[in-house]
Amino acid sequence: MTSIIKLFLDKRIQEQNNNQLATLEMSDCAIVVQQIQLLRGLNLKLSGSQIVHLQGANGAGKTTFLRALVGELPISGAMTVGGGVPGSVQARQACIYMPTDVHLPEDLQVHEYLRFMAAAWHMPAEPLLELAAQLGLTPWLHAWPSVLSRGTRQKVGVGRSVWPRPPNHAAG
Repeated sequence: MTSIIKLFLDKRIQEQNNNQLATLEMSDCAIVVQQIQLLRGLNLKLSGSQIVHLQGANGAGKTTFLRALVGELPISGAMTVGGGVPGSVQARQACIYMPTDVHLPEDLQVHEYLRFMAAAWHMPAEPLLELAAQLGLTPWLHAWPSVLSRGTRQKVGVGRSVWPRPPNHAAG
């Protein structure tokens, strides 16, 4: 199994940070959940537009690492993502995490879900629907998630993940 980390480089975020590229810095980090040390000795420094390939056996900690990166799990040590601590608005703007299994609300058709996400971000829906068309989702816009293949669900997830968010709004 593999996972990929990509730091999100939105021009608006770069401009807000004096044209500094998004970075990921970790120094002697550990992830401990319910008094069990899941990962330890994590040291890493990446700057914008680098892509890292994580590879390891099932249960090796790839997803755990990514969940800590986006603030879903607590982490000890020094860690910044895009200049902010994991889970902060600044960090969420700098990093995109898309799990292998994309969960979509079963009671909304694809176009309704995309419009809902746009409204939650206080953005017009049309650019997101245009991105969906570029991803080949037009035939599926009026489909219910239950009929989508795993690959089509992932395309919806990609569109949701890479669509630029407003600079001062954390979106999940």
